[in-house]
Amino acid sequence: GGGREDLRAVFDKSAALMAQGAAGMVYGRNIYQHSNPRAVVRGLMAIIHENADGAAAWELYQQE
Repeated sequence: GGGREDLRAVFDKSAALMAQGAAGMVYGRNIYQHSNPRAVVRGLMAIIHENADGAAAWELYQQE
């Protein structure tokens, strides 16, 4: 897999992929190498299960 990316870009790209019809996503380093993986997963879960956009996911991430 690829290396870690800027988290805001990850959220934006993930939201765009879901809007294009993706059924889900698989992430590795962007979660398990992060200092707060729970917050990252919270943002991604909002994108996948609640149709949140990248900005909303970023807000959830910052609340953790």
